[in-house]
Amino acid sequence: MEPRNLKLLTYVVITMVVIDALGVPAIAMLVQLAPAFFTTAVSPIANEIDAGTQIFKLATMVLFAWWIVRAGSNLVAMGYEDLSFSPASRVWWFAIPFANLVQPYLGMRELWNASHGKEQYDETVPLIAIWWGLWLANGFLALVLNIMIGAGEMTALWIQGGIDLALAFVVIQLLRGISHAQAALRGPQLSEVFA
Repeated sequence: MEPRNLKLLTYVVITMVVIDALGVPAIAMLVQLAPAFFTTAVSPIANEIDAGTQIFKLATMVLFAWWIVRAGSNLVAMGYEDLSFSPASRVWWFAIPFANLVQPYLGMRELWNASHGKEQYDETVPLIAIWWGLWLANGFLALVLNIMIGAGEMTALWIQGGIDLALAFVVIQLLRGISHAQAALRGPQLSEVFA
């Protein structure tokens, strides 16, 4: 099996991550800057907007999962046989209760380190640690803010929006870092050699 170029898929996932991250801050700004418009035009269709954003978020997560599997499959295709995680296990660990608090981090750390040609896959990578901390904070904080403050509270929207944007920024760095590292591992393409 030949390793696949991650470039196009990386750009698509990045675009979806940015769009997803801008949703909550856009609503918060609309509420603050145009409350009358929000009340008359957006509030009546709030359920439909919420459903649409949840579907888009799910699609983003599925595509990100596909990217993770593809990046892991590239490592296998390049001859990495000593990996602790299979390409698919990096994704399904997200769904296993309690293990999902640690295993996805370990899988992404291994993916990063192997993609960067490091011999020690368990070496701590600050970017991966920041990504995982923001990922967990995003999930826990969304739950806590919705229970304690209420989904409509502006403070909750701004805090959630800030974490969404920070997480998106870090995810973009993670995607680009692994994609570029794998391209370097694969070497120049045939078209580049004869150009």
